[in-house]
This record gives sequence, C-alpha cells and structure tokens, in this order.
Amino acid sequence: MRILHVHHRAEFIGGAEAHVSALFRAQEARGHRVVLVAGCAPGAGNPPGVVGVERPIFDPARQFEDREFELALGHAAERLQPELVHLHHTSNLPVSIYRQLRGLGVPLVQSLYDHALLCTNGWMVRGDGSACAGSPGQQCQKFACEGNQAFDASQIAAAAWRLAEARATVDACVVGTDTLGASAAALGLARPHVVPYFPLGAPPEARSRTTGVERIVVVARLEREKGVEVLLEAFAELAARRPMAELVVVGGGSRAGALSERISALGLARRVSLLGSLGREAAMAAIASASVLCVPSIWAETMPLVLLDAFSAGVPVVATRAGGIPFAVRDGTSGLLVPPGDPVALARALGRVLAEPALAATLVEGGKQRLMAFDRERHLESLDQLYRDLCADPAAARTSAPAAELPLGEVRFLMAAMARDLAEARAKQLELVADFESERDWIRATVGFVQRDPLTRAVNRLRGGPDLERFLEDLA
Repeated sequence: MRILHVHHRAEFIGGAEAHVSALFRAQEARGHRVVLVAGCAPGAGNPPGVVGVERPIFDPARQFEDREFELALGHAAERLQPELVHLHHTSNLPVSIYRQLRGLGVPLVQSLYDHALLCTNGWMVRGDGSACAGSPGQQCQKFACEGNQAFDASQIAAAAWRLAEARATVDACVVGTDTLGASAAALGLARPHVVPYFPLGAPPEARSRTTGVERIVVVARLEREKGVEVLLEAFAELAARRPMAELVVVGGGSRAGALSERISALGLARRVSLLGSLGREAAMAAIASASVLCVPSIWAETMPLVLLDAFSAGVPVVATRAGGIPFAVRDGTSGLLVPPGDPVALARALGRVLAEPALAATLVEGGKQRLMAFDRERHLESLDQLYRDLCADPAAARTSAPAAELPLGEVRFLMAAMARDLAEARAKQLELVADFESERDWIRATVGFVQRDPLTRAVNRLRGGPDLERFLEDLA
C-alpha cells in the first residue's frame, strides 16, 4: 500500500517522534511504500523517505496557512499517489492541510499521541488545577489555562479550527489507550481505534546493579507537566530515611536550570545526577541500571513509552495515576500508582519498592506479563486492517467535507481576543508606515504586515479573500 505520513517534526523530540519513525520503518519492511512529510530544523538532514520542510517548531504566523509546507505536501502526494494518508502530531502544522489532504480523495487517518489536538496546551487541566473535558475556545482564557503552558489567543483560535477541521475531514483516529479514545470520541473525532503502542527497540541488556545503591531513575523532558520537580521533593523526603538512595534524571528542557537550583537548595547535589538528554542506547542503559523507574507526570499523560522500556528491562515501576498511565501500569501488579502532584505519596511508594524485595520482584514479573499486550506485530496488523477497511469504504473516498463548525460566539470571542493581543504590534506598525513616502511602499509594508498577522490571515482564510502573498509579488 502507498501511505503518506504527515508529522510536525522529523527530529526526535520525544516518544511520538520515536514511534512515528519506528512505525515508518516497520511499514516499509512489511512492503508498503511510505513517505513522511514533516517539519525540520534548518540545515537538518533528512533520513531516506522523509520530506523535511524547514520551519520553526512553533511559528504563530504559520498556524493557519504555510505555503511552503503545503507545496511540499502537494508535491509528495503527486509523486507517491497515496492510497491513504496517516496524520500524526499536527499541532503547529497549518490548519489548511486538512482540506488539502481531503481533496486527494483517499482515506485520512489521524493518530493521537497526547491531547494536543483536543486541548490548546495538551494538558486537559485548567489553570486552576481542575480537570477539563477539552475543546479549545474561550474557556482556555476564562480558566487561565496559559498558566500551565503559555499561549495566546491566536494559538487558541488555531487549535479550535484545527480540531474542527479534523472532525470534518478525518475518517478514523488511532489512539494508544482507552482513556484517550474516550476523550477523542467525546469531542467528535471519527471512529477511535485503540491500538496499543509497542516497544521501540530490543530489550536493554540486563546490567548488574551496584550493590547497596538504590537508584531511582526518571526519563522525561524537564517541563513542569512531567512532574520531575515533584519527584525531587519526594526524593528529598526519602533521602533522609534511605542513605544509599540516589536519583538519576535523564532529559533536558526549560526547567533544567530551576531544577538544578532546587537540588542545591535541598543539599542534594551529591545524590542527584542531571544527565541531560541522552541517545536511546544510553537512556536504555540508565533504565537498566535502575532499582526503580519513576514516572511522576502531573498532567493527563497519554502513556509514556518509557514504561514499556522498564517492563522490558525487568525494572519495577512507580508512576502517577494520570491520563493513560494506568492502561499500562496496573496498581500492585505491574507497578505502583500514586496521585499526581503528591510528593508524600510518591516518596512512600518509592520507599516501599526499595525496602521490600518481594514487592519489587512481583512488580517486575507483572511488568513482563503486561508487556505481552504491547506487541509490535499485532500493532502493525491492526493498522493494516484499519487501512484495508477504510480503503474499501466508499465514504472515505470523498474529496470534500462539510464546513468545519465553530460556534459564532466562539469566533467573535477569539477574534476580539486576538485583536487585543495584536493591538500593540499594530500600533508599532502604524508608526513605521507613517514614515513611508510613496503609496507603493505604504501598500507593500502594510500587506507584508497583515500577511504575518495571524488575525488577518485567519479572517482572510475564512472569508475566502485574496492571496496576499501573490499580491505582494505583483507589487515587487
């Protein structure tokens, strides 16, 4: 089968990127013709079969439309003539690609790796800490959700339109856990299929652990939602009772500096190691050396693939009862679960695993048994069957879709909020325009500004207005 994959990044940023790469290569090995179109960092080389489009990880002006990405997508589709398109992480990709791909007249499948398509910041947690059912819109500002992860009104608008377009155009979605499937169905995405993930490589080699040392390992991006700072507070409490305990942190991110400062303030510099981002082999070695792996996430985590790595390595797991983590970790059987954001409960659970060898052995055996549900060949065959079913369904061969629906009240609110956010930038632009001497320069500068202005781009797109970029070229 000819399959066109679309993903936001070609580089390895986290588990989603690693999974897409592994899936791509596995389908290739099964005889499919596959091409991946993805954003990439400037100057980054592209692996075979990958069409990389140089673009920032996030650019507000490219949320609604991105001519360069759309052209690359069109050229790849023309060359491959895909029988099916599989979209992966589309956050920060232009909303316009959903209609573009629908126009190919082949089935569209959407994979969800987290809640990013369902929620502006992907947390499904409001700024006040309460749970949210998702669906981007004015509630994101009403509940100050930017406190979890910074965003502005243009991002909310793009997220709302992206979800609306996915509802209108996608034929089926693929999720890794039942909890994510329930969220997707509740927000109107078509035909959620639960297809459990699979381990991304061979099991790590068993390594002898240093006698007497109790090593707690966490592998995570150093961002607030991953809960590493909560783990540090738990370790501070645990360290006072267990003098041989040490904490190893694998990963990088924006909270690295704050975490380092907190380690020093707690007097734990000798007992906590920040290893930064590691390649997969080194990260797997760190997991294999652990007495216990901890996943302290405080957000609605989908299901970290590091759990499967721990099961493979024969390492007991302590994790939070957040999002889809319980899909893999059955409390008391394949790991211990604690409430998210509770350092006392986390310290108690880690202490139990370190102090009770029989419990640790039970969790290791339970992890190995649970790993059997996450089988690579079963995953690939499930996808192939879904692909075959969709290709045989005449309804999936349509080249158009109903208009993406956004309530008028939401549109008005978002437009007003975007206008407020951009008022300062507009004022500065007007000051610059006042200095131009000729009408042609004034037009060129003004059109150039609105072409970069997310509000104007969005309104222009919705109203079917002129192609501003072409207008600029005509002026040159």
